[in-house]
Amino acid sequence: MLRTRIVVDLPSVEVLRQKTFGEAFRSLFGAQLDLRTGTEEITVTGLALIQALANGFQLAGITNAVAFIVDHKVVYKDPADQGNDLPLIMAACQQSRLLTRKFGEMHLVMSHAENGMLVIADVHLRRETLKGQAEMVVDLSGRIDELRIARGETAAAYAARVRAFARTPQVAEAWERAFESFARRLAAALGTSLPGSRIAVEPVRIQLIRPGEKQVGRFRHLQFGDAVQRPTYRPAPARERLGAYADPFYYYYFDPYYDFMTWVILDDMARHNYVWSTARLAIVDEHGVDVTEGGAKPPKQVLRETLDEDAVDFSDAGLLLISDDIDDSGELSLDDLASGNDSDAWGADADASGDSAGDGGSDGGGGSDGGSSDGGSSDGGSSCGSSCGGGCGGGY
Repeated sequence: MLRTRIVVDLPSVEVLRQKTFGEAFRSLFGAQLDLRTGTEEITVTGLALIQALANGFQLAGITNAVAFIVDHKVVYKDPADQGNDLPLIMAACQQSRLLTRKFGEMHLVMSHAENGMLVIADVHLRRETLKGQAEMVVDLSGRIDELRIARGETAAAYAARVRAFARTPQVAEAWERAFESFARRLAAALGTSLPGSRIAVEPVRIQLIRPGEKQVGRFRHLQFGDAVQRPTYRPAPARERLGAYADPFYYYYFDPYYDFMTWVILDDMARHNYVWSTARLAIVDEHGVDVTEGGAKPPKQVLRETLDEDAVDFSDAGLLLISDDIDDSGELSLDDLASGNDSDAWGADADASGDSAGDGGSDGGGGSDGGSSDGGSSDGGSSCGSSCGGGCGGGY
């Protein structure tokens, strides 16, 4: 829901190509050669970079590591979602040979629970880039605990609670400010630990993915009441995703109720013809395209383009009812969220690596990987007990 990005331009030098034999001969006679390649590479070692990153996150109070991958090889991953394990990454780096030579790219994932909000920091770092491009980006994605379904809630009760949130835009704006404050705190900490870097924070946005018939068709398989499912924790996802679903939460803390929550917010806006006043609200389709056309279309038009008003309803007992006009899309699973253009290569070595344990679950199933459907604890479940002292409502 809450999204932003920290862009980090690291100290770098331009990469020069080697002279050809003919150029070397000509240069002996004073020929001026252009050896520029249009690319640049960072000037610090991989080990120094990960140490600086770890220092920056610790300075910002973020110590819960999810995974660290170098050139598609897993150096560290946390199958149990234990807290305060950032130092284990440095220990794993000392044992791994991956950082003793030049690397191509690094991928570090951290999570942090704070004041009723869970944030994932997804760091991508490339040693070599086109000249003028930043070598590191930190994608931040945040979700709010109070918008999570609670154990024992019926579909109607959960929807009523989400509608109450949607009708108090000042609450959403307060979370937006809190998320922005977090992002700036992390950016300042990274600036301290990475001297000589240029760091910028992109504007925060509240992003809602408009559910279509396929997503609503899967609502039939959501369980409520005592059968509410916990989010799925996955320290090393099996595939990469594109578009709006390329969100760290769909990789690492997948909540099968999230599309339903988004539908409730947009449906309430459509029925009562209102929209949050924040200019940073983004309503997108599954490809990440703004379906409001820059705010020209109201939520009512945006939602009704794909769904009728009676697409979803509730029985007197609070049960979820899906219109017969909408096909059953099958049970929601992680892989169903991938588009046809997505790659299966991301994290391919996650289970093959000897540096860490496997995921301990199947690839999909909306909660079967690590979360338990009865709300009890499990090794791959919520981060609450380990990273936030049990006070964040179970985490995502």
